[in-house]
Amino acid sequence: MIAPSRKHLRRLASPIASRGFTLVELMVGMLLGLITVLVASQVLLQTESRKRTSTAGSDATTTGAMALYTIERDARNAGYGMTAHLGALGCEIRMQFSGQAMQTFTLAPVEITQGANGAPDTLRFMASNKEGVPLPIRVAVDHPRTAANFFVQSDLGVSEGDIMLAVPTTPDPNNWCSLFQVTNNTNPGGGGGNQGGGQGQNQVLHNSGQSAWNQAGGQTIFPVDGYPQGSTILNLGTFSLRTYAIVNNSLQLDWLETATGLNQSRELYPQVIQLQAQYGLDLTNDNVTNVQNADWVDTATAAQMGSVVAIRLAVVTRSNVQEKPELDAGGNEIPLTVAGTNANCQNLAARNPRAVCWAGGAINALNTNNPGATDWQRYRYRVFETVIPLRNMIWPQQE
Repeated sequence: MIAPSRKHLRRLASPIASRGFTLVELMVGMLLGLITVLVASQVLLQTESRKRTSTAGSDATTTGAMALYTIERDARNAGYGMTAHLGALGCEIRMQFSGQAMQTFTLAPVEITQGANGAPDTLRFMASNKEGVPLPIRVAVDHPRTAANFFVQSDLGVSEGDIMLAVPTTPDPNNWCSLFQVTNNTNPGGGGGNQGGGQGQNQVLHNSGQSAWNQAGGQTIFPVDGYPQGSTILNLGTFSLRTYAIVNNSLQLDWLETATGLNQSRELYPQVIQLQAQYGLDLTNDNVTNVQNADWVDTATAAQMGSVVAIRLAVVTRSNVQEKPELDAGGNEIPLTVAGTNANCQNLAARNPRAVCWAGGAINALNTNNPGATDWQRYRYRVFETVIPLRNMIWPQQE
C-alpha cells in the first residue's frame, strides 16, 4: 500500500475545499425568503380583497337594476282596465274564495303601505289581464244582493271564467265594490243593445255553485242594498294583483292565484335591503304631463286615488362583503356608510356620498334581520331611484 504524500494530505485538509454555508449566510437567506413570502402574501390578500369588493359591488349593481326594472314593469301596467271609471278608484273591494276568510283591499292601480319607523315599504299593483280593451259595463237593472245575474246594457268582451268587479254608483262605507266570477254569458261575444233596461238577452251570470268566487246564501260580499241601475262592472280577466316587499333582506313577490284564491310567494333578488316609495298626486287636476312636478306624499286617501299619476321609488341593495374598517389618526374606525339626514338627502348637491339617501329623504340601512347590529356601516350600498308615470292614469285624463 502506497502512503499518501504530504502535499495530498495538505490539499484534503484545506479549508477552501471543505467550506459550505455559514450560519450567518443561512439566516440571511431565510430572512430574504420570509420577506419575499410576506410581500407576496400581502399583495395576494390585497388583490383578493379588491376582487371581492369589486365583485360584490358589481352584483349589488346588477341586482338593484334588475329589481327596479321588475317593479317598474308592473307599475307601468298598473290600472289597466280600471281607469276608464276614475270615480271608482278608492272603493273598498271585498272578495272571498270558497270557505276562506274574506279579503278586503282598495281599488287602486298602486297601493303603498309605509313601513313603520323607516322599515321597507310594500307596493301592491292591480290591473286587468283581459286581452283587448276591457271596457266598463253599465248595469241596466237593479241587482239585489241575492241575485245570481246582472242585466247589463252590453256584454261586449265578457267570457265565462272572467273575474269581474261590481262598482256602485257612489262608493261609500255601505256601498263597496265586490269581486265575482262569470259562470255564464247569455250572449257570448255579443254586446247587443238592450238599451231599454228590460230583462233581455244581455245577462252576466255568477252562480254560486259553479265558481268558488261566488258565495252561496245571498252573496254576503255584496252590499246589503245590492247594486242599483247605473252601477258599473269592470272586467278584470284573470285579475293581476302583485305585491312587492322586502323579506329577509331579499325582494319578494306575492301574487294572487285566482284558481285557488291563495297568495303565492317567490324570492326574486337577494341583498335588497330597502324599498321606499311615494305617491305622485295631481292635486290641482290640471292634467300634469311632467310627473316630476307632481305633489309627492307618503300616503294617499281613498278620495285621492284618482289623482295618483306617478310613483317615486327607491331600491337599495347591499354588497354581501363586509369590508375592513379604516382607522383615523386617533385609531378610531371611519364608517364606510353613515346615517343621512332628510334635509341633506332631498338636496342632491348637499348629499353626503357616504349616506344612503333618496329624494324622499334618508333611508334606514340597518339590517332588518338584526336591527341592533352596527356592522351595517361596514358595507357598501347602491341606491336605485326613479319616477314611474302611471300611464293608465294619465291617458284617460288627457282625452
